[in-house]
Amino acid sequence: MKTLLAYSGGLDTSCILLWLQQHLNHEVTCIYADIGIDEDHKKVEEKARKMGAKDFIYLDLKNEFADEYLVALIRSGARYQNKYLLGTAIARPLIAKKIAQTADQLKVDHIAHGATGKGNDQIRFEQTLSYLVPDINILSPWKTWDFKGREELIQYMSKSGFSYSESSSLYSIDQNLFHTSYEGGEIEDLEQKSEIFSNKSIHHTKPTTNPPSKTLKIGFKSGLATSLNQTEFPVLAELISELNSLATCFSIGWIDLVEDRINGIKSRGIYHTPAGTILYYALDELKAICWDHGLIRLGQQLSVDFADLIYDGKWHTTQSKAIDAFFQSACQNLTGEITLELSKGSIDVTSRKSTFSLYSKALVSFEEDPYQINKLSEGYVKTLCLPSKIRSQSEAPNESQQ
Repeated sequence: MKTLLAYSGGLDTSCILLWLQQHLNHEVTCIYADIGIDEDHKKVEEKARKMGAKDFIYLDLKNEFADEYLVALIRSGARYQNKYLLGTAIARPLIAKKIAQTADQLKVDHIAHGATGKGNDQIRFEQTLSYLVPDINILSPWKTWDFKGREELIQYMSKSGFSYSESSSLYSIDQNLFHTSYEGGEIEDLEQKSEIFSNKSIHHTKPTTNPPSKTLKIGFKSGLATSLNQTEFPVLAELISELNSLATCFSIGWIDLVEDRINGIKSRGIYHTPAGTILYYALDELKAICWDHGLIRLGQQLSVDFADLIYDGKWHTTQSKAIDAFFQSACQNLTGEITLELSKGSIDVTSRKSTFSLYSKALVSFEEDPYQINKLSEGYVKTLCLPSKIRSQSEAPNESQQ
């Protein structure tokens, strides 16, 4: 049997690589999707081949991830349960699509993945795979083998002649260009602050103890960030990478979240989304001056729906495509510059500028009234208040009878 394994080089997929060969006698090809992972893929390949992989396929997906997936996510402002910026969820449909395409080309019998039966990724992967390659069998070893947890997997690796000595072995870590997430280990104790917060080090940059505040100007064209402090970034992935390093210095983008998984289980995760946090904040400020009240309200409503669809693994659906089409259209006038001041753990807006801005100083000013708003408002306010006046008069006799 030929199997294509979604391989990360971590504990779970390393054990699956061994298990597929030892227990099912499968010939395994590993596929490694690089969406901005802080790891040397050549070392990952060397490890996979030592563990018996017949072949190793490396895919550099960083630009595609940024240009086709992160763009849609950021311009929508989607936040799951009003906090989570969906860093893991948004990556899964891309990875699953590439796995499906490769599996179809290789004519494999099975596709295997390392998602557990308790988590969200099993649904995200399998919904996409079921849609794109419905005739290829999906193997999810966590649902069939006898291992109960990560400690037993480490023991299995050792018995098979391979060591696993990562200091974070009890954490389940997912990293990409947009974020890093941590689950498991001491994070599962809701009564304890995670030790991760005392050792924040992501994207090669450690936070400065007391960094001086910094001004950051972000230029947008049709809702897409294109420049930082007047430096143009034609490649979005490079802009995000640069912004990651900057935001991490200021400890920006960390959240500690108890969320509802797709299956109803509550879980706790530590998420770090440095660039994403800043881009969401800046784009919200641009929307505030360029969108009217009705568009803002509609955007907020659809953003919640979009977040749920992405979280639930329904990226490849008509609903998801329709909502994305709305945001593509609505964001056409989101061109301008937002100036922020970054300080430790916080972001403050200091300037908002756009040729599409709906803000008029003359309309709101206390010092001038060129449009005669004060005079015109007399009739407007009386008309607006008339229903309240009538309701009061109709209720008065009833109150006197009591």
